Amino acid sequence: PADVQNGRVDLAGSVVRECLEETGLQLQDLDVRDQWTAVVKDAQIAFMRDIGLTWDADAAKARIEAELAKEELPELSRIHIVRNASDAHALTMPPFMQFFLDAALR
Repeated sequence: PADVQNGRVDLAGSVVRECLEETGLQLQDLDVRDQWTAVVKDAQIAFMRDIGLTWDADAAKARIEAELAKEELPELSRIHIVRNASDAHALTMPPFMQFFLDAALR
């Protein structure tokens, strides 16, 4: 409900809030891009927004996993670094995410 403003979903705010809540990162750690990508796959529609990190990937992974370890019931079980399509294909994920990563990593 907090993501609804004047009867409309604040999608941009929701994305950043979820990222911060689930990773323990702070807003200054993120490079939130303006562009959105709508991914339509089967009966699913996902609005994806690139969020870069101001940290090296390995350092960010370690920091996020340390935050996850503090939580009793974290939403995320662990973090994977995806640098190319073969990294992504080694993971189990929703079809819309695989479709998005295939396109993004080309």
